Amino acid sequence: MTHAQPLPAATPDPTSRNLIRRLTIAHGTRSVREPSGHSTPVPMLRLQGAWLRRAGFAVGVPVIVRVSGGRLVIERPEPERDHAHS
Repeated sequence: MTHAQPLPAATPDPTSRNLIRRLTIAHGTRSVREPSGHSTPVPMLRLQGAWLRRAGFAVGVPVIVRVSGGRLVIERPEPERDHAHS
């Protein structure tokens, strides 16, 4: 099992709860079949902890994951605005 190791942010603020989390990609609980017919494990990254709630990610909150080379950005979606009443 992999555990998060909290590290202070690059610019520490004594009033901030922002932390950097160092995690390790693990083997997922399932595999996928490659075109060659071989089964290969799927990478998995598990995020868990009270720090998620403190960051605004409570149970049931939807998220958006933006994926680019070497980067994952996890965000809460912007609330929908009611343009009819604007």
